Amino acid sequence: CQSKLLSSNVQVGHVSYLWHTLFAAIFIAYSANLVSDSTSYYLASLNLNEYDFKFGTNLTYIFTDFLVSQFHLSYISTSLIFSLFSCLGLVFLYASLREVSNFNQKFKWIIFMSILLPSINFWSSGIGKDSIAFFGICLLIWGFINVNKRFIAIILGFVFLLFIRPHVAVVFLPVLGVLV
Repeated sequence: CQSKLLSSNVQVGHVSYLWHTLFAAIFIAYSANLVSDSTSYYLASLNLNEYDFKFGTNLTYIFTDFLVSQFHLSYISTSLIFSLFSCLGLVFLYASLREVSNFNQKFKWIIFMSILLPSINFWSSGIGKDSIAFFGICLLIWGFINVNKRFIAIILGFVFLLFIRPHVAVVFLPVLGVLV
């Protein structure tokens, strides 16, 4: 089974999702027992009365509050939503690496193993800016490989990154200027 959009194997997506969700569960247990940004975002969303629309941290509070107040999500469910963003980022990263290696079979396992790196999966799996920023960066990378056909992906990746990490998005502007 092959995904036409990403030119990647659907089983890779399944394995990536299961692996990433395992790390999300570990991160949830880790953050529930220690003070972390993840728990701070969730607890603040329970008491967020007004929205101060600013890029970065405030948008993370607003998004977390939206999930909690509109869908009545628990800490675990909210964490899994954020984790889904970074898991999609991993799929875009995998597709990008496969494409730039020209689908060379001898690099297939190295590329696959790169998306299974524990540190990427652990730190991008919780509530916070990292999961969304990672998704935005991976979407940008995938879009930059074929600018003419993936310009919408570039715009979306840039918007995600701009909202969460505006200083990082600014770094991508010259790249975008050169490629367009």
